[in-house]
Amino acid sequence: MLRFIPLRIRFFVKYLKSSLFLAILILTLASPSLKAQSNPTGLWQTFDEDSTEIRSIVEIELQNNHLIGTIKKILDPKASADERCEKCSGLLKNKPILGLTIIQALNPQPKGGEWSGGTILDPEDGKQYKLTLELDPQGKQLKVRGHWGFFYKTQIWKRVP
Repeated sequence: MLRFIPLRIRFFVKYLKSSLFLAILILTLASPSLKAQSNPTGLWQTFDEDSTEIRSIVEIELQNNHLIGTIKKILDPKASADERCEKCSGLLKNKPILGLTIIQALNPQPKGGEWSGGTILDPEDGKQYKLTLELDPQGKQLKVRGHWGFFYKTQIWKRVP
């Protein structure tokens, strides 16, 4: 019986090597898809808080070492395509909402699972708020929190499939 132990050990080592190779291969192939969903860049659906209907598509992208978010599509049936940000101030006053950059200067490096340091513009009231983003573990939902002092408002955006 002792003479069979080395054969069993050799078989076991060979099995471990092939299993390890397979595990590394799977992780290598899966890592690009995991990376794509581990940050908030991409297209996001925004929702009406009352009716839960999709209002717009916002694209979050890295630009000049900051995350920015731009309204790419307006899906709200009550809104017109040529609607403008009448309540905005400064350079944004009367700019078209379609193509408007609503997320600005957001730090691309998360701290404690949150991205912060930027601002978000609410085109309905024309005000800018400090911004915090938090991505769910699956990368499919984004908690968007605008805050002013102790007051805040949170929306859940969903990644466009």
